[in-house]
Amino acid sequence: MIKIVKLNPQNNYKLWLKFEDGLEGTVDLSELKGKGVFKIWEKPEDFKKAFVHPESGAVAWNDEVEICADALYLKISGKSSKDLFEIIRELRKSA
Repeated sequence: MIKIVKLNPQNNYKLWLKFEDGLEGTVDLSELKGKGVFKIWEKPEDFKKAFVHPESGAVAWNDEVEICADALYLKISGKSSKDLFEIIRELRKSA
């Protein structure tokens, strides 16, 4: 998994993220608002409670609602999962 090093919840259900390889960008999660477990985002201030979960490394809102860092990386970068695995492999080699 690629690590998130900075997280800044934005207005309109967007997250600005920075990853350990230097990639940074904004992901729009508004299409999830009100669906399934994401009903917890009823108010914009609830969405802004996002944090990086210390154990899973995912973006989380509580211990039950989270989004995998890898999925967010792919959404921001436009890369494929194959590309992501290569990036992670290279990061681990240089660590």
